[in-house]
Amino acid sequence: QMMQDSGPAPFASSAEGAGYSEVASTATCVPGGTSESPEWLATIQRVKPGIVALRVTGTRSFEDTNPGSWFGTGFVVDAEAGLIVTNRHVLTAGPVRALAYFDQNEEVPCRALYRDPCHDFALLSFDPKALEFTSVVAVELRPDELAVGSDIRVVGNDNAEKLQILSGTVARVDRNAPRYSGLYSDENTFYVGAASATSGGSSGSPVLNDRGHAVALNAGGAQDAASAYYLPLDRVVSAVEALRAGKVPHRGTIGCRLTFKTFAAAAHLGLTAEQKRRAVDASAIWAERVAGRQPRRGVLVCEKILPGSPAAEAGVEPGDVLLDVNGNCCVDFVDLEAAIDNAAPEPWSANEGKELEMRWARLGQERSTNMRVLDFHPLVPRDFVECGAAIFHSLSYQRAMRWNIPLAKSGAYISLAGIFGAAGAGVMVIELSRGDKTWPTPDLDALFRGLQMLPDDAYFHLRYRDWSGNGHGRERGAEVRMDRRLWPLALWRFSSELPNSWRLECECAADAPKEAAESSEAQPGSAQTDDCLQDLPAGSPRRSLVEVAFFTHTRLVFEGIKPRGMSATLFRRRGVGVVLDLERRLVLTARATVPQHLGSVEVTFAQSVTVDAKPLLLHPELNAVVLQLCEPFPAGVEAMPLLNSACDVFDSPRKGTYIGLDLRGHEVEREDCCVTADETWNPPLLTPPRPRMGQNCELLQASNDEEISEGLGGLFFLPVEI
Repeated sequence: QMMQDSGPAPFASSAEGAGYSEVASTATCVPGGTSESPEWLATIQRVKPGIVALRVTGTRSFEDTNPGSWFGTGFVVDAEAGLIVTNRHVLTAGPVRALAYFDQNEEVPCRALYRDPCHDFALLSFDPKALEFTSVVAVELRPDELAVGSDIRVVGNDNAEKLQILSGTVARVDRNAPRYSGLYSDENTFYVGAASATSGGSSGSPVLNDRGHAVALNAGGAQDAASAYYLPLDRVVSAVEALRAGKVPHRGTIGCRLTFKTFAAAAHLGLTAEQKRRAVDASAIWAERVAGRQPRRGVLVCEKILPGSPAAEAGVEPGDVLLDVNGNCCVDFVDLEAAIDNAAPEPWSANEGKELEMRWARLGQERSTNMRVLDFHPLVPRDFVECGAAIFHSLSYQRAMRWNIPLAKSGAYISLAGIFGAAGAGVMVIELSRGDKTWPTPDLDALFRGLQMLPDDAYFHLRYRDWSGNGHGRERGAEVRMDRRLWPLALWRFSSELPNSWRLECECAADAPKEAAESSEAQPGSAQTDDCLQDLPAGSPRRSLVEVAFFTHTRLVFEGIKPRGMSATLFRRRGVGVVLDLERRLVLTARATVPQHLGSVEVTFAQSVTVDAKPLLLHPELNAVVLQLCEPFPAGVEAMPLLNSACDVFDSPRKGTYIGLDLRGHEVEREDCCVTADETWNPPLLTPPRPRMGQNCELLQASNDEEISEGLGGLFFLPVEI
């Protein structure tokens, strides 16, 4: 099990809650308790002003990252232009705000400049003139100095301590990209392995050699071991050069994930002796380009194909061995990516890329393919739609790879559920409908147009595919109630200009026009005659018993309410109520069901007619709430006469009839139900302090009946009138 060492998650640390107020120590953390040599101490003192602690705040839920704050590390690579390199998983793919904490306890705001669509690196920009005390220095990028056996130091914000120095020795430079526990995992690159035991906050730290040069970028680590994984800097160097010139780096893809296999493993895939000889010769030539470089003893093999990608259309399959690209034998990811990026179209343009000629071996049989390279940047979601505290965006390349589905026309991905809690986050919305009207949602723009057609406060049907967990792409449905009162429908567009930014393109407030003609079908929330009630005998208690449902977004839940009833990001409570007054449209329910004013309340009669209601009175001490319906009661409803005085009724156990609702909303009736006053109920003290429901009252205890104790609640009727 692998995991990112400082993914977008907050770290519990009181000292860093409002910034760094103490001068951090520069003491080294060296296994075995040995001290640093004078050469290393001089190197660290020289580069320390160029290494920063980052505090990143995500303002929106995006991909698998929730809004919140987390820590990371970055280092300056251009002091004049103000460029900082960090990890992509620290900056994330969505809109963020970032602060950089420099050596002399100075805080400088940063802007997200660029996120690589594939590899785990990103860049931020800051204003060097904003620094008053720190003489910032740039850390030189030297991927060519990376070698097995090199003594290295990882300097960064390990464990959110601003500056920690961890030592290690480069053990491997040909490790395949690690598979992390979250959504994002790198691909088509080697990783560096060392036992430096990095932890949360050190992501984005430079891996320094004794010259003070960055030879790799700390990216992740093993969960239960000291192993750490570093990203080589070859693509980082190319990106920095492009950004210095004010251009977006060219990044291309053919939709094929490759992995490095030894010659022995490739032989099981049908690699012939002649093909192996050519790869050995090409690897020797490749190693001679850089002094001290060791030849690759293996080949690149296709591991996975994205459906609908150029590689899939060319017929490439998992297990195919890559022999050469454009006539040149390819044994290294750096050469492969250089060829793909050189053939990529202009970033964020609608232009087509160049064709690559790639030769593959399948069970020893060689075949050539021509693939047109795609621009990688649009394959990572950037635009998003907000509606009712929910966030939607397009399907990402990484998630499409994991689910093995095509990117195009797959629907809109729910990143944050909001009012769509019945469907939940992590599913693909494929259709919206209301009545006889249907709006397919193959992409984000279609979803926005469909949501525009739905009136506020109206129910509609949602069809989606669940690819998460054990969903296996099954098609499911859910009923959702539109709510744009606090979170209007909005479409945000990503600007491809540097630095990264989003602009509000369109917004629809809650006062969207109602449909001119309502559907002939009965919609929830419309009062009408109910045949089920009409069939009940006059005076039946069932004519007064109703089901009450309360729901609101978890962001609007008052402080102190227990999270019971939360589903995704929708807070729900269900209970029973009794009709008090027909003329004034009053219903009595429990405060445990309707705990606050802010939210939506629905009253359902006989599981067939639903009417909206609003809290009229929330008792400050007792577990009682009086609701007022927004529409008249359906025909057949009767008010229930309540017992005026019950001071001595329950001094001894009393038998009566219980009529209530089970968890499914079905009626339950129990005769000879015994009820007695238990004792004066003293509810526990609550933290944080708030009104305690049920003070100074007696607790009535019913006989042990599973359907009564585990249901929604009900009414107790005495056999004779008191």
